[in-house]
Amino acid sequence: MSIMGIESYTYGVKDLDASIRFHQDLGLEVLHEGDRGADFQLLDGARVMIRPADDESLPPANINWLHMNHSTLHEVVWAVDTKASLDALGAELSTDRKVETDGEGVLHTVDPLGNGMGFAISTLDAPQADQPQFNTVKNLGRIDRRAKGAQRNRTHPYRFSHMVYWVPNPSPGAVDFYTQRLGFRITDLPSAGTFMQCDGCTDHHNLFLQRSDDFIGFQHVSYEVADFDELMMLGTLMENQGWKTNVGPLRHNIGSSLSWYMWNPAGGVMEILCDLDQTGNDWEVREFDGSDPSFYGHAWVARPEHEHIKPAQWIGD
Repeated sequence: MSIMGIESYTYGVKDLDASIRFHQDLGLEVLHEGDRGADFQLLDGARVMIRPADDESLPPANINWLHMNHSTLHEVVWAVDTKASLDALGAELSTDRKVETDGEGVLHTVDPLGNGMGFAISTLDAPQADQPQFNTVKNLGRIDRRAKGAQRNRTHPYRFSHMVYWVPNPSPGAVDFYTQRLGFRITDLPSAGTFMQCDGCTDHHNLFLQRSDDFIGFQHVSYEVADFDELMMLGTLMENQGWKTNVGPLRHNIGSSLSWYMWNPAGGVMEILCDLDQTGNDWEVREFDGSDPSFYGHAWVARPEHEHIKPAQWIGD
């Protein structure tokens, strides 16, 4: 059994028009748009579904700060390598929770915290990004050629990188569920939570469970772009379109990624990311002190009570 990454997200939103416009500005392909929502696609085939918050087909939301914003993620669907793996997951999870299969063969259930989750045979196939070439001191990788990033091309996210939930402190049952029953591997252990990767992926993390005494539920989703030039172009474009930065750009000390976070009208925060650590057989799990300034992005992201990172106008009404 191998879980390969994130296949899709489904949001229930208060402001349908803003949520659709946000994902259009982000550079996702529109598959369908109508009175009851829109479907988008990333370059690797992963999808984002936007639905009205009152859509009765949505799984229940698991979040304790909806008074801040009536929009949030309702379900994440994980991509599974084969039909045999999907059947094995369904049989195992059915031993202690309700598992339903829809008309497209997608399994739907909840994790121990009540977060909606599903599993589907993977359709993910990301195109390969060009390798950026840089000039630095006595290391000249680009001669007689202008930098790709100087051309200001339109940027489109390749794929989902990871997602983050706020979880109760402590929450050992949630970590055990993902590692022991779904095969996720722990990659780093900061004081603030647990970073985990799918067993069929080498990304530093596909899931972060961040401990919290205040908030429960969905925090943010991350999209991967090719390089820092694309990150800066897309982040700048989003700001120019009126969307609000949460924090960034920054370089993390956990996972090493370059990241830029923005408030998402569909719920929580959206992260644009590149240059994430990849793990192999020699990767060592480390513990981190959350007071390290370079941990800032994960330590404070999406906490609307902090004055220095004010939420966008559509939060708190």
